[in-house]
Amino acid sequence: MRGYNRGEYMDDDALKASIEGRYSVLPRWVWVGFYDYGWVNGSDEPIFNGKTAHSIGTGLRWQTTPSKPLHIGVDVAFTEDDTVFFIQLGESF
Repeated sequence: MRGYNRGEYMDDDALKASIEGRYSVLPRWVWVGFYDYGWVNGSDEPIFNGKTAHSIGTGLRWQTTPSKPLHIGVDVAFTEDDTVFFIQLGESF
């Protein structure tokens, strides 16, 4: 999940849903808005009874060359406990 440390929400079972919107600002520049929601559970109970986490954020992507879909991005994600800035090469999905 964007906005959390890698491994912070890991257990035997995990499920994540993401919604992401993109808007092309200039030919090679894209603004991104996203919302992630997930569940983790380590017991025999249903996944939706486990711990939940969510984040909301925004970012900017730049396509490195006009002919190749490789993007470099800068994002900020907000969680209940933290605000995280990160740089990304490629896409989340």
